[in-house]
Formats: sequence, structure tokens, C-alpha cells
Amino acid sequence: MLPAARSPLHIERFTPYSLQRRIMIAILLAALLPLILVGGLSYASIYYLLQNKVEKGVQNALEQKVNNLESMLTNLDQASKQLIFEGSIGSDLREYLSLEDTIKKSNMYQNINRYLTLISYTNPRLGMMEYFLTNTQEMLSPYNYYSTKKIDVSTLPYLSGGNDYTFYGPHPSLYINSKWQVFSIVRQVGQLGQELPIAVYIETNFKAFPEIFDLDTFSMPVTHQLKDRDGKLVYAEENHSKNPYVFSAQSEMGWTLSILIEPDEYNREMRSWLMVTLFASLACLLAALLISWGVWRMIYGPLRKLKGEIQKVANSQFHEPVNLPGIKEFDDVLMKFDHMKLRVVELLDEIEQKERNKRQLEVEKLMYQINPHFIHNTLNTVQWVAMMNHQDEIVKLIATFTRLLNYNLGKEGRIVHLYEEVDVLRDYITLQQIRYNYKFHVEIGMEEETLRWRIPRFILQPLVENSLYHGFKNDDGKITVTGQITGGKLLIEVADNGSGMTPEEIDRLFDDHQQKRKAGLGIGLRFINNVIRMHYGDGHGLTVISEPGKGTAMSLLLPPLHDDPDRLMPGDETV
Repeated sequence: MLPAARSPLHIERFTPYSLQRRIMIAILLAALLPLILVGGLSYASIYYLLQNKVEKGVQNALEQKVNNLESMLTNLDQASKQLIFEGSIGSDLREYLSLEDTIKKSNMYQNINRYLTLISYTNPRLGMMEYFLTNTQEMLSPYNYYSTKKIDVSTLPYLSGGNDYTFYGPHPSLYINSKWQVFSIVRQVGQLGQELPIAVYIETNFKAFPEIFDLDTFSMPVTHQLKDRDGKLVYAEENHSKNPYVFSAQSEMGWTLSILIEPDEYNREMRSWLMVTLFASLACLLAALLISWGVWRMIYGPLRKLKGEIQKVANSQFHEPVNLPGIKEFDDVLMKFDHMKLRVVELLDEIEQKERNKRQLEVEKLMYQINPHFIHNTLNTVQWVAMMNHQDEIVKLIATFTRLLNYNLGKEGRIVHLYEEVDVLRDYITLQQIRYNYKFHVEIGMEEETLRWRIPRFILQPLVENSLYHGFKNDDGKITVTGQITGGKLLIEVADNGSGMTPEEIDRLFDDHQQKRKAGLGIGLRFINNVIRMHYGDGHGLTVISEPGKGTAMSLLLPPLHDDPDRLMPGDETV
């Protein structure tokens, strides 16, 4: 007969209990670890490369803008120098300033204007060119219908300059109704004619500013800032970003050009690459999940068949044919399991037969262990009493001895009421007191509710016998037997005031091979332990507390008997 199946222990694990989860985790780790390692290194490398690419690209484009602006300002500087040289232009200016006739003055300025036109023609990136008086800010040209009549340099944004020249800008062109942004230069010509201070004003044409601040130069939206040589902001485009990336480049002329890029725009390329990487990672993860599911399906089918074969064994279906899954490794396991199943049937039959033999031997051993010396000594006592006393004492002694033998050698059930054990114990004590001439005293104190408690038979007598034979050396020996209910369990204690024992002596009491059966019943404490554990489990047994010179206390804490239908519960009135 198969033993009842037991539930698996719930042990805290660091790995999943399910094989399916372990397979999935293993495959996921096999797929993800290289992906994470390679992906992490790739991400770091590509991030570094892309960042350098963006930074270098932006910085190079910015430096190109600075070079273009420097070239433009240098062009202004060179053109302004051509307009202040001595020669025909200088003589024409002197003559122009010395004339008072308006018509002659107008004709003379035409010569000057032709020279300005020639300079402008040879420099297509230049725009308006005019001479003006620095003290009155008035232009010398009588034909300035298309521009303002005065040049107030104090209203122009300073950029940089030298001893006799100044760069301005960007600012609106001086052409009337013009919205163009231009850069300009003002260079002092010197004192001419009537000692009047004259300067030349030149500005870039309308194409120059868009070329410098072209938004298509970069691969992302940017905004520009321009600061003069003193760090003062002279031009700035609208920017709403709170923490923009700022790239700057300083010109040899002293001014600084900066661009501002929003973080989202700056990291757009990086985010695009990251999204591709994440998509590839998710695809790998999905593939790993599908592979793990396929592997699990390949393993689960044979495992389910193996589980079915085990269930057949659990249901005692030992002779059912085995169902092979068709996978070599699992077929080998199931075939070996089938052989094991047949062997188990054989072993169960052998065990069952051995158990029957063992039970029979235990009964015979118990009967044999009752020491014949005890019966011998008792009969000698009866003989001695008959010789020394009258017939009444002999009758009492024989009656007590007969009850004791009937209980100890009887073949009734192993479970009895406590009061039965106590009654037989009293007979045993009576016999021993007569034998030892009442040199010891026994007190029995059992609570009333304990007497109906069911316990294994033959428990109290060996405990009292141990106290009697191993505890006393003087004539004032006392044994106390008590029983009480504590915590829903029966507590039985046998204590004496004898000589006590050392731990080594206690260990020897539990070793039947070291005990010499020359007196009493010959039942050792090991027998008591075995009986208790057989009925209540390995967690229960006899507890012995002893100290040399102070006596010994032996106790049993017994729960109610539940699991055996032949064992009656406390309070059962059936005797």
C-alpha cells in the first residue's frame, strides 16, 4: 500500500520554482546580456561620435560664419581706405568744400559720386557710400533723396573699431523705408578745405546680412547672438529655450558670434538613433520570448506525460503501459521510470511483509524483555510472607501480584485510560514496598480531568521503576507522580529525591544495550521513547532533568490522539 503523498515544502528561493520560468529567464538572459553589453558599448561609442560630429559641425559652421563676417568687415575697411586716399578724390573734396556756387558744387559732387560708384561696382557686396560732416552729421551729397540726410553714429550699435574707424551693426540701412539689416563702417577722412571734419560712411548691401545669419547653414534651428568687443549684446534673435546649448567663436577684431540651440533639436539625431536601437532591442526581446515559448512547448509535452505516469503510480496503477513522447531523452527517462515502477511494486511487497514480521517480533521482544527475575523475586517474597505472617497477607499479596501480571502480560489494546495506568501503578508500588520493607514512599497526584485521558499502555510503571532502582540509596526515598492539563496537553511528571544522575548516566539509561536486566520489569527508558514517538511523532519524547545529589525529574507532554480511529480521545466513556 502506497504512503500518503506529502505536500512539497515551501522554501524561500532565489530562483523561480517553475521550469518554464527558468527556461524563459535563461533564454532572455542569453539574448539580453549580449544585447545590453554590445548595445551599451555601441551607444557610448556612437553617442560620443555623434556628439563630436554635431559639436564639430556646429563649431565649424560657426567659425565659417565668423570668417565670412570678418571678410565682409575687412571689405568695408578696404573700401573706406580707398575713399580717404589723397589724389583726385582728395582734391575733388577740397574743391567741393571750397565752392559756394550751388551749380558748380553739384557738378563737382558728380565727379565724387562717379568715384564712389566705381568703388561700389568693384565691390558688389557694398551698399550705400556717403561722405558726411561729423560735426553736423549732414551728408555732402546733394542727391540724397533715397537716404536719410544725416548720419547720427551715436544711434548705431557699436561692434568694434580702431583709432580712425569704427564698425557698426547690424542695424537698419540708412536708405529710406528700407528694412534691410546691414553692417557699416565710419572712417575719419581728416581736415579738408575749411577745416571741416569729414568721415566716410559705407554699409553692406541687402544680401550681406542674410548670408551671415542664414538659418540653413546648420542642420537644425538656431538663433544668433552678436556681442561687441566689450561683451555687450548688440544683436540677438528671439529664443524661448531655458537651457539652450551655446556655441561661440571670437573674431580677431574682438567681437563674438554665438549660436543657441534648443536641447530637443540638438539631441534629435541622438534620439532618432536611440529609438532605432530600442526598436531593435524590443524585436530581439520578442524573438527571445517566442523562442523560449517554443522551447517550453517542446519540453512541456514530455513532462506532462511523465507527470501522468507518476500520477498512475500515485493511484496504484502499476501495470498501465507507459506512454512515450517520441523524444529520445524523454523516452529513455520514461522507460527507466517504468522499470523503477515495477521494482517499486516488488519493494513494496517486500516492505509490507517485513513490517508484518517486524510487528510480530516487537510483540515477542516486549514479552521477552519482561525480566523473569522479577517474577522470581516476587514469588520469593510471597514465600517469605507466608512464613512470617498469616494467610490474609498472602492473599493480599497474591491478589495484587495477579492484577499486575494480568495488566502487564495482557494482550489488550495499546491505548488505555490514564486511570487504568494509575490503578496498576498502585499495585506495582504495593508489591515493591512490601519487598523493600517500605523504605520509600510514593505520592500520586492526578487531576480529575486527566484520568479519562487516553495514553499508550505501559508508560508509568517503567518511569517509577527507574526512580526506584536508580535513585535511592537511603531509607527516606520519595517518588511523586503528578498529572495535569496544560495548554491542551497532558503533562505527566515522575520526580524523586534520590541521588540524581550525571548527563552521561542519563544517556546510558536510554541505551538498552548498556542496561542490565536483573531487577524489576526490565523495561528501559528507550522503550518509553519509542512508544511515545510511534504514537505522537518524532517531536515528542521523554524529558529527563537530573542533578547529582538532588534527585531526578522525568516528564512527558502528550497531545490528544487524533489520527488513529482506534485511539479514543480524552473524555471517551467507552472502556
